[in-house]
Amino acid sequence: MPQVPLIDLTLGLSNQSWSLLHALSDLEPSEVVDPGGEALSCSTSPWYNGRERGFRLIFRLVPRPPYLAVLFAECRNTDQIVVYLQRGEGFQLNPDELRITDEAWRSQSRFACLDIGEARKFIVGEVAAWAKGA
Repeated sequence: MPQVPLIDLTLGLSNQSWSLLHALSDLEPSEVVDPGGEALSCSTSPWYNGRERGFRLIFRLVPRPPYLAVLFAECRNTDQIVVYLQRGEGFQLNPDELRITDEAWRSQSRFACLDIGEARKFIVGEVAAWAKGA
């Protein structure tokens, strides 16, 4: 019988979540904000919502406090990719402080299984739109 590793280096996250994070890892600030404008920062952390386990990206325009949280995972009921967008104010956002709002839940976007390119395109477009209007 093969042994199961004691330490789970995937953090319990789906391959789709890791693939989308990897696809976003080459995102350049110039793709979403005007060069010479405000600085864009992003913090990354794992995100767990029951069976939806993925990543949470918090985008900020420095030094202003409004943020855009992008949460993505494999949908709990299908093999689709689900993306939630949540806007907020403030600086403190520990992993347990961010709960999905009803608005974010209702406006979720879904993408076909392994449609990483379309999910990335959607996220980049939403971050760019947020940065222009923040």
